[in-house]
Order: sequence, then C-alpha cells, then structure tokens
Amino acid sequence: QVRPVKAGQQVIITYDTATDERVVRATAGAVHAMDAIPTVLWYPTLPMPMADPPLPVRRAVLGADIWFDFSVAYQLYSSAYHKAIENGCIYVCLTGMDVDMMVRTIGRVNYAPMQEMATLLYKMSQAAENVLVTSLAGTDIKMCVDKAGDPFWEPPPADGGFPQMLGGQSGYMIHRESVEGVLVFDGTLWPPAELGLLHNPIQLTIESGYIKQIEGGVEATIFSRWLKSFGHPDAYLLDHACFGFNPGVLRPSGRILEDERVFG
Repeated sequence: QVRPVKAGQQVIITYDTATDERVVRATAGAVHAMDAIPTVLWYPTLPMPMADPPLPVRRAVLGADIWFDFSVAYQLYSSAYHKAIENGCIYVCLTGMDVDMMVRTIGRVNYAPMQEMATLLYKMSQAAENVLVTSLAGTDIKMCVDKAGDPFWEPPPADGGFPQMLGGQSGYMIHRESVEGVLVFDGTLWPPAELGLLHNPIQLTIESGYIKQIEGGVEATIFSRWLKSFGHPDAYLLDHACFGFNPGVLRPSGRILEDERVFG
C-alpha cells in the first residue's frame, strides 16, 4: 500500500494543467471506494515548483487529512505545504505521474519489501562516518554523515503531519558544508523547466558544499543561469543525497519523480 486511506477521511487531490487527468480520476475512485471523501482541485500550471497555488487551494488543503499532489509544478516545500503539514495533513508527492508511471512504479511493484530496503539503506548510511560517490561519468564526491539523522526517512508520526514520497527512494542526513569533489549529471536534471533528459553531461565542482564551477554544453549554461536567477548564495549549496531503487524505473524518462528512482 502506498498510502492507506480510512473511511471518513478528507482527501484532497490536486493537479495542474500539465497533469495526466487519468491518474487523478483513478485515485479519486480508489479513495471513494474506501468510503473516504475525495475532493479534486485543478489549477493552471505554475511557472516553478514549490510556489504557492491559488488561494482556494491553499485554504482547502488545511482541511485535508491526506493530500495527493499530482501537479507537475509540485507543492512540496511551499508555504501551503508547510501549513498543511502543521495542521496534521499527510502530503503525498506524486508530481507529474501519468498512467504508465503509476502502473510501473506502483501497480507492478511489491511495495512492502521495497520500503524495507529504504529503511535498511537509511540505517546503513547513518551508521557510516563518510559517504563517497563515484561514477564512470566522472563523479567523485565525498560528504560527512550527520548523526542527527533525517526525519524524512525516520518512521512517521502516528497522528499525521508528514510528507510521503513515491516508493523506491532512501537517503541519509549530511553536513551540507562537508561536500567536496565533482558531481556529474548524465541522466536527468530538473528543474528548471527547460531541462529534463540531458543530451550532454553537466559537471559541477563543489567546495565546502557550494557549487563553484558548472561545466558542459548548452544545458550547463541553462542550469547556471537558473541558479544565478535566485540571487542568493545558498542556491549553490548542495542540500541532500538519495538512493534510487524502484524496479519499475528502467531508464531515465525526463520526469523527475521516477528518474530519482533509477537504481543508483
């Protein structure tokens, strides 16, 4: 089960104009079959993820027990998201999912063992002092593990008020300023909206957690310009690292939700 739903629960389902409406209808039908109460909200695709949705959506999610977010410009980390979490909502991020992805990453996956793997990877990583990541593409990067742990991968609170992602991902907490080395993107990079599947690798040189140099072709220029547009030094700070392992994801597609779950 991806997200158990109980009879009588208020379930909000949000999607934008870039979303495959079929997954929304299927989810609403499943919620109704569990005798819960689905409410579906549709709004124009926002220019960027993490930006606040229209005011009626912001108000509606405050009354939700569970919030399924299919919007391509997802709500994770927006102020609407934070207020919903504070109000006890369980936020399920399924950004940009279509019917093909739903079947491959949920319908045909044995979910329980995959979640056990997520817990095992988290515990093993947190037990380490340092993590070194290398790849044939040229990645050679080292980071220190923060023993405080990451609540994102810990068992969730019993009374709600937490985010949930699509299965097939795990991670660990890092000291962000400890990251040193070279990171090469050779599959997918998104946002910004102009990118997705990469035609040429993008190489980042990172010192004390901050990106100091961005090299590559046109796509590297687009990424560099996007980071610069924020006008803040922390836009260059590496935030976290994750593992991907959903067996339904066989290759990058350009859709970040599933591409983060390619094995590796």
